[in-house]
Amino acid sequence: MFGKSKKEELSSRQLEVLNLLRRGLTNGEICRTLNISENTVKTHLANIYKILDVTNRTEAASIDLTEENFSQRQSSQSPNKREIVVAFEKNSILESTPLAYSVVCATIEALHQYHIFKIQVVPPEQINNGTDYQIKLTATHGSGDSLFITLYQDESSTLLWSNLQKIKSEDEIKLFAARIAIQIFRNMTISAASKYAENSDLKSDWWYASSFANVMMENRNRDEFSKCESSLQSILDSQKGNGYLAYTLANVYYTAIIENWVDATIYTSKIGALACEAMRNTPYSAYSQFMMALYNILIGNKSDAIAYFEQILEANPQDVMARRYLTQIFLLVGKQKEALKLLDENSLYIPDVNQQPFQLIAKSFIYLLQDEYEKCELISQQVLMIHPETPFARLFMIACNNKKGNLKESHKHVQKLREYHPNFKKNDVKEFLKGVTEEQQECFISLLWNLD
Repeated sequence: MFGKSKKEELSSRQLEVLNLLRRGLTNGEICRTLNISENTVKTHLANIYKILDVTNRTEAASIDLTEENFSQRQSSQSPNKREIVVAFEKNSILESTPLAYSVVCATIEALHQYHIFKIQVVPPEQINNGTDYQIKLTATHGSGDSLFITLYQDESSTLLWSNLQKIKSEDEIKLFAARIAIQIFRNMTISAASKYAENSDLKSDWWYASSFANVMMENRNRDEFSKCESSLQSILDSQKGNGYLAYTLANVYYTAIIENWVDATIYTSKIGALACEAMRNTPYSAYSQFMMALYNILIGNKSDAIAYFEQILEANPQDVMARRYLTQIFLLVGKQKEALKLLDENSLYIPDVNQQPFQLIAKSFIYLLQDEYEKCELISQQVLMIHPETPFARLFMIACNNKKGNLKESHKHVQKLREYHPNFKKNDVKEFLKGVTEEQQECFISLLWNLD
């Protein structure tokens, strides 16, 4: 039998997978029993092997897991790493609202896909006991179920996010759960980044440092690049095998490369080293596959990068970063229809994605390449209302107005571009279009004839 500490080291889902493995079930049988994909089963097994320090399913099923033996194994593995504990409030009323209850169960499964959190389902009186985040739930039943979710930060009970979700049919459950999980993860990340900015000396530093780095790189904050790089590398040196930490560091490097902050050759090699080590240890992990995808983009193997990202999304459709980068690659290789389809799909999974500059700019560019100038102009205007300094949206407005013969309007946007970017030259457009096919570059640049 497993002792208490073993249950704490292995997540509830990993324990389920391990128990089924011990009963002799194949990967296919495990995935059907738990209603998860085979890739997810493989990822769970890879993580189980690493925790137990074994190399195959036979060893995992037969290994001596007594308290003393297990503690000795764990003492040599990432001693400073601690799982982030997320507590869901166990609510008897919730179980009487079947659709809402199913969404909660599916949301817990969706959060498991990040392979970061230790998820507990506890009664209300235990919700604040040693948890990093708490999720409280209430539900009502009517012409469908309504689920009210609130996310709190640790013992301080600081409210991070709340949402009222109305569920009308079983067909909506998986999609709603993915959307809820994305919002929970997003708000956890933002909160952790904010706490790290105030105090970098925190327990579970790997989670807070990673969150801070992800937020800073998402905002292209060059001033924080060195801090992110040094802190992540320092923690990773003491926590070998922390896949999320390595993935975050690779993403920091990738951002620095595409923003021309660093020597591309040196940092491409660094991403390659991180990716190769991760693939040796956990080849089925989404984080390992993500790092390999980034490396393949940088060395020019875009088809392999697409395959990795598609594999990630097949196992976990809610992976926002994979969606974002796959859209970019589709644009780079001229697969405009695939990119547009993915962007439309993103709006289903990711709440408020249509308000994000990347989503809007990507759509604008596709419409411009498809000669749909009215649509391109409409979306570019939305971006400029909120982010008037964005050069891409401004360039799209110049191109569209030139094509339509609205030279007076085009001139206004040229002046605005100069206002925000006084040293911008027509030749600089090629830097913005780095990776886009030469034909697409020439097509776009030809519409900017009045820029110089």
